[in-house]
Amino acid sequence: MSNSMSAILKYALVSHLKMELIAKLVRGKKIQEALDTLEFLPKKAAKTLYKVIKSAAANAVKNANKDVNSLYIEAIDV
Repeated sequence: MSNSMSAILKYALVSHLKMELIAKLVRGKKIQEALDTLEFLPKKAAKTLYKVIKSAAANAVKNANKDVNSLYIEAIDV
């Protein structure tokens, strides 16, 4: 079983440069810490990335029976 899970967002209505600024803030953090950070940022890119990370965490819990508290963000490709 693979140790990594992913979620893909296509056709986001946010510039990749703006998304990259937000992605730099959460790379390498634990899932819950990243979600807490993104929740209070007043940027559209933050709200979009919040949904994608939440989806990836839900995929890991449902499909791979992982514990949310042990998950972290390994990579974000923009």
